[in-house]
Formats: sequence, C-alpha cells, structure tokens
Amino acid sequence: MNRNYRYEFHKTKIDKLRSSIIKSCKKCNGEGYIPTGNTINKNSFEFDDCRCKKKFNRLKEYIVSNIPKRRFNLMKTLKKKGNVINTLTNEKISLYNVVIRKYLKNFNKIKKDGLGLMFFGTPGSGKTTASIFIIIKLIKNNKDCYYIYFKDLIGLLMQSYDDKSKGPLFKEIISVDFLVIDELSLVSRVTPHMVAEFTSICKQRFEDEKPTLLVSNYYTTEEIFHNFGSPMESLLMEAFIPLKFSGRDLREDKYEYLKKMFT
Repeated sequence: MNRNYRYEFHKTKIDKLRSSIIKSCKKCNGEGYIPTGNTINKNSFEFDDCRCKKKFNRLKEYIVSNIPKRRFNLMKTLKKKGNVINTLTNEKISLYNVVIRKYLKNFNKIKKDGLGLMFFGTPGSGKTTASIFIIIKLIKNNKDCYYIYFKDLIGLLMQSYDDKSKGPLFKEIISVDFLVIDELSLVSRVTPHMVAEFTSICKQRFEDEKPTLLVSNYYTTEEIFHNFGSPMESLLMEAFIPLKFSGRDLREDKYEYLKKMFT
C-alpha cells in the first residue's frame, strides 16, 4: 500500500504527535525503545519498543487515515447500541451486533464484490461514529483506509486540475482499501460536472473491488437520487447496502450536560 503522499500531507500532525508522545516519555527518555534485560553479546543489548512508541504508531495510523482527533478514543467510549433499517428489505437490524460485525467478519469476501455501505437518516444518530468504528477495526487488520468529507474530496479534485502536485495525493486517497465519504448532503455548490466526477470515482472503486461507505443526513434514498442523478442512483442500487438511521439526536445528551454545567 502506498501512503507516501498522505504521510507528507499529514506530516505536521505526525511530528506534533511524536513530540507529545515519544519525546516527552520519561520511561525511554524520548528514544522510543527500552532495554529488555537480555544481552545479544557482551557489547550488545536487546531492545524493545517502548509503550509510547506503540501508542504513537497506533495513533499515527489514525492520522494517516484522516480520523478526527476527537475520535481517537472512540473504542474506549463507544456504546454499541442502536438499530438500523435495511431499506432493501425493510428489516430492522442491530447496527453493531449484526451489520458491522458481519461486514467486518466477511470483509475479504465483500471486498472482492466491491460492496459498500450507505448510512443515511437522522442527523446525530451515530452514522459518523459507526463509520469510524469500522475504519479503526479495519486498520487493526492492516487494511488501508481513509475518512474524508465530501466537500474536501471535491475540493481536492478541483485543486488537482490546476495544481498537478495535488494529483498523486488525490489518487492515493481514492485508491485505499476502504474509503469513507461523509457529509454527502452538503451539495449546494456542487456542479453537475462534480457530481459526474464523484459518481465516476465511486464506480471505479466498485469495479476495482474497493468498498466505499457513504454517509449522509438525507432522510430518504429518494433525496439522494434526486440530488445526484440517475447514474448515481443506478450505482447505489448495485454497489451499496442502504441503511437508514433514525431516532433522536444522540448529541442531545451532550447539550443537556452543557446546559447543566452553565446554569
């Protein structure tokens, strides 16, 4: 897997992470490794990675995958609850215990089919959280993943037209094993040409056996079809499993907490 351009793109964040985790570690004095106590010969000692380096390597993968920093501790705080509706069958199923568990378990087979997911529905119902959960799990299985907002993907595409140096980064991002494209509903300034390019990207990934996860706050698939046109509608029906999220906005708990804090 080629990550050179993403490493360069996220270099500042990676350097900052290294400084905050490894360079400040008192256990290894900022070296990143510690002696195991075993000797190779009278002049050589065996070393192992310090815990700080192991943590750095894990979080570095998150950065290269463009996972937002506030999601780094997701696995420690996530409550695996909630159901979704498979709109192909109108069946209500468990998001984590059925959909995500089976998708991850069968990912290698799913990858050969290029079969992606489409999360849509109520804002704040856990779509982004679930998508990042999948990415983190796949990273642990050495899959190359990337998370990006729709507007940023389109922005990078447009930049690559005028600035050829952006082309390799864009190509690297759209070639990962598993790509999450979030905020698909923010299309107010997107032209028909951009929609056509986006559809082409999704179609090419499907043909290359690279699953994509689309995340949108649209309430129905009809809204998505209306905004992205018939070519995308055809592709969504063929290459994606549509899963509808509903229920109350999970962020309301946070709002209530903040209200109590300042009243």
